[in-house]
Amino acid sequence: MRLLPALLLAITLHFSAAAEQPVRSEKLDAASLIAAMEAGDFYASSGVTLRDVRHDAKGITIEIEPQPGVTFRTEFIGTRKGWDTASEPVLGDKGEALRTTRRYSKDVGRVLATVEGTSARYACAGDELYVRARIVSSKHKEGVLSPDEMEQAWTQPAVTGVR
Repeated sequence: MRLLPALLLAITLHFSAAAEQPVRSEKLDAASLIAAMEAGDFYASSGVTLRDVRHDAKGITIEIEPQPGVTFRTEFIGTRKGWDTASEPVLGDKGEALRTTRRYSKDVGRVLATVEGTSARYACAGDELYVRARIVSSKHKEGVLSPDEMEQAWTQPAVTGVR
């Protein structure tokens, strides 16, 4: 992710429950916002605010905005080189293969590391195809059907260049 002297802008999207996509942009105009989003300078959130996200060749660093009485768990998720490529179709009620997706091995999108607190760093081992972070707070998400759903944020995947 490019580091910019950031103006953080929250664009609210309306799905089943409100979510935001804060964007790091130099200017508040359409061209700058689109360029920032195309560069991956944004994250998705249902209530967790990130102060900063940095990706470099060595890893990912995340700073979370603290909230009184709220704890945070950051899970770094990725897929490593040499992953099990086996997959199977998702089946519908009548046993037919659905065209929507497949089920992949547990090697795809596995939790590589977990960090508690408002600062989290993942140091790349060198064999990751990508790494992203899911930040889960201890605060319940408001206005959702499931009372057990917690506020979260997801960073964009950092592609490492490993093939």
